Amino acid sequence: MDELATALELDLTRPAARKHFYLLLRPLREKGMISVMKVKKKKLYHLSLDGFNVYWKEVKREAEYWLTERGKTEMVR
Repeated sequence: MDELATALELDLTRPAARKHFYLLLRPLREKGMISVMKVKKKKLYHLSLDGFNVYWKEVKREAEYWLTERGKTEMVR
């Protein structure tokens, strides 16, 4: 968590920054891109390669649809 917060330039000692950090994590957790593991009293956050792969397949499928003639036709409407 600290590494990610540092990369995002968030100071987690500030309550507003901490709230913002968790709001940023929520969609990633919901999509399975980040997993949480409790160890004693700490929560460890891990990037999930499987979660990213699943999401990437969804994005790819959507992009392929819109790049077909059918998708292009719907965009013109």
